Amino acid sequence: MKKVLIADDEMYARQMMATIVDWADYNLELAGEAASGGAVFEFLERTPVDLLVTDLTMPGMDAITYLRALREKYPRLVVIVLTMHQEFEMIQEALRVGVDDYIAKAQVESESFDALLRKVLDRMLKKSFDEAVTSDICHVLFAPSMLASDQGGDAFRLVNETVKPQNGSILLKMNHTHGLRHFEITFAAREFYDKNLFYTATPGMAEAEFDMLQKQSDTDGEPAAETAGRLSALLDNANWIIENATFEEALSLTPKAGVSRERLPSFFYRPIQISADYIGISPARYFDIVGSFLWWHEWETWLRMLHGSLLVSMTKNSSSLYNINLAISYLQEHYGEPIALNDILCRTSMSKTQFSALFKTYTGTTFMEYLKKLRIEQAKRYLIETGWNIAQIAEKTGYSGERNFRKAFLQSTGESPRDYRKKFAGKTKN
Repeated sequence: MKKVLIADDEMYARQMMATIVDWADYNLELAGEAASGGAVFEFLERTPVDLLVTDLTMPGMDAITYLRALREKYPRLVVIVLTMHQEFEMIQEALRVGVDDYIAKAQVESESFDALLRKVLDRMLKKSFDEAVTSDICHVLFAPSMLASDQGGDAFRLVNETVKPQNGSILLKMNHTHGLRHFEITFAAREFYDKNLFYTATPGMAEAEFDMLQKQSDTDGEPAAETAGRLSALLDNANWIIENATFEEALSLTPKAGVSRERLPSFFYRPIQISADYIGISPARYFDIVGSFLWWHEWETWLRMLHGSLLVSMTKNSSSLYNINLAISYLQEHYGEPIALNDILCRTSMSKTQFSALFKTYTGTTFMEYLKKLRIEQAKRYLIETGWNIAQIAEKTGYSGERNFRKAFLQSTGESPRDYRKKFAGKTKN
């Protein structure tokens, strides 16, 4: 919080300012009081503050000398002068020597003071945003709860390293900050949360560290953009939530894809929309639920609960989605064998028209296109992870001959199996 010093030679006036204003509402902390100009300077030597609310006439020195000395010694200190109505000429002089604003004492209890404080806070924020830091290490206090409120702009604030995180807040140690402006540091802290800390934080975490020179490294050598593309393809239909393997893959890919917290709801929206009839969640309800999630572990817990509830609801007697899941499971287990649509129709007891329509609704593609994509994706893994030749991979993925496999692979990926393998040479995971 920004710190405030109240200065007035009258004890009653100081007490009134200290108690009548709820400083915490303005994200301000009352640091202390002073009864004379000399006491003000003594306090500022011991305790740096951001805002001084002072009487215009203080014992020990004349008003203009007092204010000019403040401005010269503490150029970044924001000063609000309390004045009586008859002091307007002196106020004009005070403004010329650098006072930030003034208000009549009679207005302290009015809305005028509220408006003035908020204007001054905006000015203080702009000053601090443009100010470059001189230390190589800064600390940012991150208050996650503010992200879900209308105080999101205060969620990341530069603080002293002695600040103790409370109420779920996290103290971020930011390295290599020398010469950077405040807004650059807080912006980097927000990005660090959105794409890293959001996924890695554990319940109860109170501290974290980030290097401003650090680059977001690729996971396992795979660019985040490519991972995001794979994740998007997985989530483009209902497969991810009705297939256990695809569901687990989607969960494991999400932290690697570089998807910020704010973009996650749109990533998961379409498959949940497709399954809405079975999970009983309207689009509006969906956004209300996920909008409150501040951490990936909250997302993961909710998605696993959703996945489990959906599988329970898919009974053989009442759910067409169960039959589609049955068909998909069969394809995943037998993709290396000859498969005909009639084989699937016999297993699901559905007509060709009914099955084809439902399959496309839930997967976003046709039965044959799904099977082709499944085989090609598995072929990619074999090309990267094994030393099998092209003919062996063709056989393992259900193609009747090497030529048919090469043609299908080229159509799907835009490159030959051999070129695809060369691209990943040296990155195999044997």
